[in-house]
Amino acid sequence: MSDARHISLTQPWRHDPTAGTRGGAMRSRPVLFIAYLLLAFGIMGANPFRGESITPLDVLVKQHAFSWADEGQPARHGERSDVLNGLLPYWINAREQIRSGHFPKWNDIAAGGVTFLVPTYSMFTPAFAVFAVAPTPALGFHLAIVLNLAIAGFGMHLFLRRHVRLPAAICGAATFMVCGFHAAWLYWPHVHTSIWAPWLLLAVDGCTRSPGMRSAVGLGLATAMVILGGFPFVTEVILCAGGLYFLVSWRLRHPHAASGPSPLPWYVLGSAFGFLATLPLLLELHGWLQQFDLGYREGRGSYLRAGHMTRLLPPWAYQHKRVEQTMYVGLLLTLAAAASVLLMAIRPRATPRLALFAALLLVLVGGLVFGLWPMWLVGWFPGMSFNSWSRAIGVLDIAIILLGVTLVDRAWRRAAGTGALWIRILVLLLVGAQIAEITHFFRRYNGPAPASYFYPEPPAVSYVRSRAGPFDYVITDRAFDISGEIGAFGLRDWYAHQLRTPAHKRLLDDLVERHRVSHTASRFPAKAIDTAAQALADLNVRYIVVDHPDDLTRGPARENPPSRTPLPPQPGDAWVQHFDVAETDLPVRAISVRLATYAERSLKGVVALVLSDGSGNVLGRSAIDARTVKDNALAEFHFPEPVVLQPGNYRFALAYRPLEAPARHLTAWSVPVAADETDQSLFVGTRPFPGSLEYVLHVGDSTIGHYRRVFMAAGISVFENTRAPRGPYFLRGLAHDADPAAGSQVSIVDYAADAYTLRYEGTRSGFVVVPASLGRGWQVAVNGTAVAPSYKHGLLPAIPVDGPSQIVFEYRPWQPPLLLVWLGSLCGLLGSMALLGRHQSKARARGVGPAP
Repeated sequence: MSDARHISLTQPWRHDPTAGTRGGAMRSRPVLFIAYLLLAFGIMGANPFRGESITPLDVLVKQHAFSWADEGQPARHGERSDVLNGLLPYWINAREQIRSGHFPKWNDIAAGGVTFLVPTYSMFTPAFAVFAVAPTPALGFHLAIVLNLAIAGFGMHLFLRRHVRLPAAICGAATFMVCGFHAAWLYWPHVHTSIWAPWLLLAVDGCTRSPGMRSAVGLGLATAMVILGGFPFVTEVILCAGGLYFLVSWRLRHPHAASGPSPLPWYVLGSAFGFLATLPLLLELHGWLQQFDLGYREGRGSYLRAGHMTRLLPPWAYQHKRVEQTMYVGLLLTLAAAASVLLMAIRPRATPRLALFAALLLVLVGGLVFGLWPMWLVGWFPGMSFNSWSRAIGVLDIAIILLGVTLVDRAWRRAAGTGALWIRILVLLLVGAQIAEITHFFRRYNGPAPASYFYPEPPAVSYVRSRAGPFDYVITDRAFDISGEIGAFGLRDWYAHQLRTPAHKRLLDDLVERHRVSHTASRFPAKAIDTAAQALADLNVRYIVVDHPDDLTRGPARENPPSRTPLPPQPGDAWVQHFDVAETDLPVRAISVRLATYAERSLKGVVALVLSDGSGNVLGRSAIDARTVKDNALAEFHFPEPVVLQPGNYRFALAYRPLEAPARHLTAWSVPVAADETDQSLFVGTRPFPGSLEYVLHVGDSTIGHYRRVFMAAGISVFENTRAPRGPYFLRGLAHDADPAAGSQVSIVDYAADAYTLRYEGTRSGFVVVPASLGRGWQVAVNGTAVAPSYKHGLLPAIPVDGPSQIVFEYRPWQPPLLLVWLGSLCGLLGSMALLGRHQSKARARGVGPAP
């Protein structure tokens, strides 16, 4: 059996002689990529032509605010909410900016505003590019994740084909696509980063086999993509793995290759090119992080211990469905990897280069993942004491896969050498079983979900969107699970999932008690909000959108009735409920009626309510989308303005107008009426019906603190702050309080996320306070003169003004001189590569020995 170290370095993109045919030849690569793309589509299982997208959208509709859109599909995995309140709202915001013709530099939605010009949101990736250009966000999300899987599998296939034959390469590539790390973290920046690991190894392999400018540029591009993936710790571990592979490959080069140019300068130059290409984003990331207190992240180590190694094997891998612990790569490859290690111990001199690299990687990364290395040993290395080492599971999976495929390839080559067809058939069957099992494991976490689950807009959100201005903020409670999901609808949220400055943290802690579920995320009930706090007005939190019961109600649905009788279903005759009012000037904000859908979900149509007086004069109308009707729950019909009733007799009629054929049925409940409740009479069309509709009137002025209930639907209420300035506002001094009058003197001349102009119309001197967070790179000018803002609450920029003023804000993090220096450095580095390559070519032509 030939040693896989004995390879030809004369053609950088060809396989080892031990790897068989030229499956990676340039002409076959497009077909190969398409094959992995189709495989990725098949694994995800979503059919966009049938209105399907992918998980974790199934988690979203399990939340109370979106439950009306739930079609009953069980959620595959409940730990996937971070994507819904973190990454996806950012992507949606950037997508909208791009599609409106604006390059996204600043996210004005999340936590007062954050920069887009950092790698951590995975926006500089092919996946986001697909998401941005797709016709719909739901389809774009699906295509982005499928593309990531295809990139992972295709890259691993190309890398493995330099070392092993086709069956082993397919086995390793398909397994890497859907390995445990990818199954658990599929939508996070972790995977947007890890998919480029085999491409980096492939580029390093090319650099060691055929050192030169072409291979160095390829290495630089791969390095850049690993950086742009977006998760710094995973990036660091992958780059270190690439360095380890370079050292192993350099040390074990074929003797004939040693007479050629040294790969070391090309490796250094290629890596430098990758870092330099992404330097503006890295510098912006460094500067952006400086504003936060991240001391809590020091000395983290790993969440896992040696006992968690059981997660590499069934049944434990299947029993513990936790994101931070998922590392399974399939039983066959795990056992094959163990056998490879045993063979290396028995015959160390016959160890292939790939297996040696994988074994070293397994030891080093396994020690990180399972917390075997003490902090004093590795904590000094940049980034190692700052992150959870368990996030290196992706590289651990790569090490196991590489070890496993070397044994699969050894078995295949042994069968080829002996001509034993049955061994080949057995290997193919085992490879098929491996791919089938790991795909089944992957689908326990990920799969199809209705495209309608992609942020279905609750009626309460629609109400706020139609009224909120550019600087109006919203607070949501745990009906939306983790704060930040509201950003997917273009609404600002101070509590959005994001790093927070010390001043920001203090302010949020004062306004909502015990809101933090982590240092960057919040989740809380509505009652935890201090609705009487003045700081809510200072921050211009105009709305809170929460699950808050309405105690100001009257009607038969207030108490559990002794019995219920269904009314004749609609579509059909309208249900008409009569009632009397004895009070004077009784404001009715809404009417809620308990409806039943016969256990159906997502009815298509409109349910309309018309309130009339005894003479039939219409006093108010309200209509709701039938999709928001939940079976056997109160459906709220809110009037645009409260209807003020005087003593007398009134009635409301309820009618369902379906927009589907055949129409599914909708009914309501009749409840018994007490003998003294002669004012309650019910009709179906013109026919009397026993009892009364189960309904309530929402009366009076419902307030909590400074907030007044202005809307309710689908179980969610909207409260509006009566003290909010509704935008930027003027204060004589920073100790003064914001109120509606303070906002009347400041107008918005024009607005974009990264540049806007305000106009102060007053004559007094003071400060124009902007309810936003301005990071580094923002410039402010008053009447054409640059000014440095003061800050209210240590967070809100306060611009000094003296009489009528025009104030211009612009986000310009990269000044033209610095960009020119950066571009010049890139060109200089490429020029240096060209000169080095020319020098080495001349040296080889003169017959000079290896370059230094």
